[in-house]
Amino acid sequence: MRREFWESRKLSTGKVRGIVIGYMIAFLLATTWPGAMLFSKSEPLVMGLPFSLFFIAALILIALALLALLYLSETRSPD
Repeated sequence: MRREFWESRKLSTGKVRGIVIGYMIAFLLATTWPGAMLFSKSEPLVMGLPFSLFFIAALILIALALLALLYLSETRSPD
């Protein structure tokens, strides 16, 4: 089943690695100074969290999904 999924998506391991590396660089820039200053607001509350905390939590969840995608692409059968 995994093989059909990857063949239908046409995502090679190299493309997935590039996406993950690009996202991690963006993650680094968004969570360090001066990037973090853009999102350092306590208002509005999003799901009961200050915006800055929600933003970091959202970045972590996206990173988790991308790393799971990378794992699946690395462990698929080569044939």
